[in-house]
Amino acid sequence: MKTLNMLAASAVLVTALSGSGAAAAQDVETGDQLVDVCRNLIDGGHAAGSDGEPCKDFLIGLIMPQQETLTLGEPFRAERMGPNSDQKGCFDLPNELSYRQFAQHVVGYAEMNPDAASRPAYELAVRALEAKYPCDPVYLQ
Repeated sequence: MKTLNMLAASAVLVTALSGSGAAAAQDVETGDQLVDVCRNLIDGGHAAGSDGEPCKDFLIGLIMPQQETLTLGEPFRAERMGPNSDQKGCFDLPNELSYRQFAQHVVGYAEMNPDAASRPAYELAVRALEAKYPCDPVYLQ
């Protein structure tokens, strides 16, 4: 069942990616920028051209590159994080994750961990999702 849900989630993201301006996500490089655009999404949505759209695009850009290499049923894994690029992270995506939920996770995590916003956006997003949807530690080895 988890395999089918993962395929369905991937299909939703592929559909969203094909219809979105994913290039806007490239403008979001710092944790502070990600927090700002995710607050915009929470406040005003993620419609095309909105100030919240880059938050949506960032999530799509985070997940899509691993779609080709991710083994179904295994968590999302990230490497080369932290000040010395020697830290790893991983999370188990839930069956459903709305753009608004993602934005809330990012903003909430940054508020609880103020130093996280000074890190790259990728690292902040992974840490926020890892805190909410932790994976089995065996995947961090």
